[in-house]
Order: sequence, then structure tokens, then C-alpha cells
Amino acid sequence: MKTYTLLLGLTLLFISCGEAPKKDTAQQGEKSTEKKDDVTESLPSADYSSLLIDYTCGMDAAELAKAMKVPESNLSIPDYAKKPSFAETGNCYFSLKGFGTGAGGDTGISMGTTKMTKVDIKNEINGYLKRKKDGLEKITKMYIVEADTKDSYIATQLRQGRVIILNENYDNAFLIAYGTRNAATDRTQEQHEALTQKMVGLANYLLKKHRK
Repeated sequence: MKTYTLLLGLTLLFISCGEAPKKDTAQQGEKSTEKKDDVTESLPSADYSSLLIDYTCGMDAAELAKAMKVPESNLSIPDYAKKPSFAETGNCYFSLKGFGTGAGGDTGISMGTTKMTKVDIKNEINGYLKRKKDGLEKITKMYIVEADTKDSYIATQLRQGRVIILNENYDNAFLIAYGTRNAATDRTQEQHEALTQKMVGLANYLLKKHRK
């Protein structure tokens, strides 16, 4: 009787030991599936290498005036931008009349790429979209819209005077800066908002121009 009991105990022990790996395998399968579900792929995108990787200005006052829908006579290249150190950056620099004056005179506009990782850009887009969903855009003065090309986003930082092109397939974003409205300027709120919309239009223009 003792021998039978001992054999039965050993049999149950072997069975339970044999079943344990199956349970672990199933759990690992569940974990693998969960991890796979968490992976998100980048949205399909056109080729914007000439805008987001190899950008050089190549834009004169006439083209910028057309893109912004302002008189060409209101735009000029500031003296500081003619220095070699500025030219080497590949960025665009202009002075704009008609939207108040900055600390140094007319409104300064600069545009060019800014380094960001794809992960950072994805997080930025998600952050903007969450604020939009939660109704916080008017409080933060940070807005986002889908670009006309439907494969990028255009973010607006109204308080900082910035419009940013975000495409999660690239490690760079494209920044258009046009200055803040503060005590050192006489730009009205209406002028600031109107200029911001013109910069959003410029961002859409650049995406269409560089799209391949």
C-alpha cells in the first residue's frame, strides 16, 4: 500500500511538471502578441528629402510673396542674413512689413530644418492630437492640423510664433519662426493671428513644392 501511494505521488508529480512548460509557453505567446499589438507603423508618406533632410533655401522674395499672398515689396533679405555664417546654414531669412515691428525693426522670418528623432516627432504629434481631443488648444495656444498633402501635420505654437511641419517618417522637423508678440513689438493680436495663418499656408506650399 505504501509502495502504491508512493508511485501515485511520483506520477502526479511528473504530470504536473510536464504541464508547467505548456502553461509558460502559452503565457509567453500572450506576451508576444501584446508586444506585437503595441507596435505602430509610420503613416505612408511621399518623399520630402529635399525639405526635411537636404534643405537649402533656394527661395527669393517673389516666391515667398506668392506663397504667403503678400506684396513682394513687403519682403526683403535682412543684412545679417547676407553674412557667410548665415548662408552656410541653408536656412531662409526674410524681413516682412505689414505685421507690426519686432525689436529690431520689421518682422523677421526664418525657416529651416531642426533635428528631432522619429520617436520624438511621433510623440509630439500624439501630444498635439491629445490636446486637441481634450479641448486644450485654446488654453495652450498650441494647435495642429493635417497638411493638405494628407501625410504630414502642421503644428502651431502661437505664443512662440512658430509653425512646424511634422512627418513621422523623418528624423527632422521643419521650423518656420516669425517672432512673438510681446512688449518689444507693436504687433496686434489680430496681426499675429493673421500672420500665423499665412505661415500655415506657407508650410502647405513647401510640402507641395518638395513632394516627390
